[in-house]
Amino acid sequence: MHPQFITEPPEEWKSIVGFEGWYEVSNLGRVRRVRAVAGTHAGRILKEITVATCRPARLYPFVSLSRHGHRVQRNVHRLVAEAFLEPCSLRRGVNHINGIKKDNRLINLEWATSVENMRHASSMGLMSCGERHGHAKLTADDVRTIRDMRGRVSQRQLAKQFGVSHSNIGYIQRLETWRHI
Repeated sequence: MHPQFITEPPEEWKSIVGFEGWYEVSNLGRVRRVRAVAGTHAGRILKEITVATCRPARLYPFVSLSRHGHRVQRNVHRLVAEAFLEPCSLRRGVNHINGIKKDNRLINLEWATSVENMRHASSMGLMSCGERHGHAKLTADDVRTIRDMRGRVSQRQLAKQFGVSHSNIGYIQRLETWRHI
């Protein structure tokens, strides 16, 4: 089916654990504050305020929740997963299936181990590795040269030539780093 014809599921709201009667999260990744009043209106939503989501650069969107003067910050994707996904004791992390951190819809979230999450991020090209890493001192061509010189030139000589430590040369030659080359 063509992406433009895929319709969103209807929005469903659930209470945020620990903030029942104060805040709710939806399957579409929105958070709202509700005001339940005692007496004849108990349990009804009398006032609804959509909570602003903070999106600092390179981080996951989060919200600040406050109750009785106690304030906490929570990642929106985590709130959605805790409210709508069945708990999984083995998988404690939340993975964004499409790789977009700001897409906190339920259909885009799944429980994952940290290893599964890292593998997924790597396969989606979301992790900086090799030359794209901000602290990289070597290029892919340098790494190929270092591997080709194994056994012919000492690690210390290669380290001096390329401006890295001799242990880095060993890691590269043993395929412990730069495995994608």
